[in-house]
This record gives sequence, structure tokens and C-alpha cells, in this order.
Amino acid sequence: MKLVLEDLNLHEHQRLVNCHKRKSPISEDDFVQLLEEDIDSQLKMMEKSSEKNFCAREDDITGELVGHLICLGYDASEQTKKNGAVDLTVKSEKYEWIAEAKRGTSNLNIFEGFLQLLTRYVKQDKNAGVLIYYQKPGAVKALKQFINYLNNKSWLNSKGIAKNEIALQYIEELFSRMEISAITDNSFSMKTDTLSGRSISIKVLCADFYFYPRDKSGRDAQRIKVENAKLALMNLHHSWKESSYEDFDIAALSQTLDLLYEFENGDYEL
Repeated sequence: MKLVLEDLNLHEHQRLVNCHKRKSPISEDDFVQLLEEDIDSQLKMMEKSSEKNFCAREDDITGELVGHLICLGYDASEQTKKNGAVDLTVKSEKYEWIAEAKRGTSNLNIFEGFLQLLTRYVKQDKNAGVLIYYQKPGAVKALKQFINYLNNKSWLNSKGIAKNEIALQYIEELFSRMEISAITDNSFSMKTDTLSGRSISIKVLCADFYFYPRDKSGRDAQRIKVENAKLALMNLHHSWKESSYEDFDIAALSQTLDLLYEFENGDYEL
């Protein structure tokens, strides 16, 4: 079958152009812009399968994303060796873009992803990314809270960071010239300097995988209840860790453990 460009509609023509741009972009800016748009659209598509991803590990979610990007024509891979295991690597003929992925269990956990990216993986990179997978309610609010966490330098309150004076000095330097822009409900852009002094642009993209339907089938689904109870327990632990193991919600812990205990003792059929 012969392909005739004149027979393509505008949408089909644009898809063909994008396929070429993914393989042979005119510039790094073009490569990064289209890639960020594609990742954003793929994460939104994956949100439509939240019943599969609401309790998945971050590596499994990233692995699925890699598969979608490959189908779009990208040279994409996961757990690529680069001073450690980079969660997501995407290449074209000339350019490369890497990203760290984190479950949005706590602001500190996400912040550690930034530290991995900026102090371990990036070297001469001009652009990179951080992917946040929220599996708890209130993803939009949680992202705004994380932006405030960055702006207010709340990571200084973490004893795990603050107790290491040398590390603290480097971290403060990393974020001393930070600029945040282009804030939406599920993304923002950040410019800062690497430890070498190079400027880098980081795109933060989020997915809302929280899934706990309240209709009859959702209320009766035992697996959903169990997995959400496990997620609640994990989120409690991360919040406790973020407070340097000082502030803890005993009532929330008791409620979560009660639910898990009921399942483990067979009060519900799985």
C-alpha cells in the first residue's frame, strides 16, 4: 500500500511528523518538548487503568510507561546503568533525557528523588525529569504541598539531612538558585544548578493512581480494601520518617492495623 501524504487528514499528518521528530529531532529543545508532552499524555492514559496501578511498585509503573514510549517510536529503557540505576532513560539519535520516579508517599521521599537525580545521575545533562506517582487521595493538593516544601526549604527540618553538615552544604547550594514555573495541577518546571555549576531544567510530571471506588462493587471488593490499607500503612511510615520519627498518628495506625488484622484472620474472603 502506497502512502500518499495528500490523503492524510491534519491529525494523521501531525502524528507522522511527530514520529519523525521523535527519531530525528531538529534540536534538543524540540526533542525534550515533545517527549515531555508524550510522557504527560501517557501518564494520563495510564490513570484510566488506576485499578491496576493504585498499588503497583514504582518500577512496575515506570516499566509500563517505557513500553508505551517504545510504541510511540522512542528508544526508551528502565533501570539503565549511570552511576546507579536510572529509572527512565529516553534517547534519540543525538540526545538523551533521564528521569527519576518516586511514589508520592511523602515530601521527603520525593525530595530524595531529586537528590538522586542531581547528585548521582546528571553530569552534562541540560534537561531531566522527576515522575511522581500518587496512590493516595488528594494528588493536586499533595503536589502543591511539595512545591511549598521546596520553596520553604522544609527539607532542612529532616534530621537525616540536617545531621550531615557536608551533605547539607551541597544540598543548600543545589537549591539556592532554584526557580519554579509553569505550575499546573499535575506538573511544574524547575531550573537550578548542578554541583558542577551547570544549569539544568527539570520537568516534574505527576500521575494520580488513587483508586478506592465507593460504589457497591467497590465497597465490597476485598482486594481494594486490603491494598489500600497496606498503602495507608506505608504512607504513615513515610510521614513518620519525614518528621524524623517524632510525630506519629496513633489513631490512624490503629485503624489501619485493625483492618489488616481482620483480613489476615479471615473475617473477609479475598
